[in-house]
Amino acid sequence: MAWALERFARVETIGFDYGQRHAVELQCRPRLLSALCAAFRHWDEKLGEDHVVDLTALGRLSETALTQAKAIAYERNGLPNTFVPGRNLLFFTHAAALAYRRGHSVLMGGMCETVYSG
Repeated sequence: MAWALERFARVETIGFDYGQRHAVELQCRPRLLSALCAAFRHWDEKLGEDHVVDLTALGRLSETALTQAKAIAYERNGLPNTFVPGRNLLFFTHAAALAYRRGHSVLMGGMCETVYSG
């Protein structure tokens, strides 16, 4: 996000609530964005609206340890049962639909390589 805030006049953020057990990440979003703007005043005017999209249907479909109270384990296919099939694809699809409606032409994703499932 810092990279985008240095390069674009306006940056909006988007998060997804898919019924994940680690929902604390969604709860921390407003505080993190406020702290970021307080620490870097020149970004405050560039940081636009923060959107949180309800994708709880994905959590009901995925039946993973990320969305249900079950122990983390590896499946027979070698992937951990935390793997949510199609998650990032759905995230980008929804982000693209929102970006189009709001007149934005650039999407940027912030995925964490340490949670890579295979």
